[in-house]
Amino acid sequence: MTFVPLDRRYDGSREQRHAVWQLTTSFISEYVEAIKLTPGGTSAVTIAPWARDEIAMLKQLTWHYVILRSDLGAHQEGQEHAIRKVVEVLHDYASASVDRHRNVFPPFYGEQIRRAAGERNRITRIVADYVSGMTEREVLATYAAFTGRGID
Repeated sequence: MTFVPLDRRYDGSREQRHAVWQLTTSFISEYVEAIKLTPGGTSAVTIAPWARDEIAMLKQLTWHYVILRSDLGAHQEGQEHAIRKVVEVLHDYASASVDRHRNVFPPFYGEQIRRAAGERNRITRIVADYVSGMTEREVLATYAAFTGRGID
């Protein structure tokens, strides 16, 4: 069992962020090790029961303490709005018949978009992959650039 290295309320200090990073890395390593390939079985992999139980508990804690927090509702709505707008605008750029995306997407994604020209589902997937790889700060900066609104 992994020990949670926080001894006081989380304040986001460098020390605490590092401790959370170490804890997260430890959890991920343990859960990856709990997965075993089972060739020829009914499933391609088996997951250790203890890992399944811990993951289920962590999901419930996340829902209760993070996702459903009423004091974060407005913030979450704003983030959802920003993400939707960024996806919408990027999708419009990627779907345009001219090379409008050239200066909006990094080269890797721009090349994928060029190869997917006219294939709406592929373009949607490429845009989704690009946005899902962004940090919150990157999404908000992109939103601010596309809408002309500033960010903090």
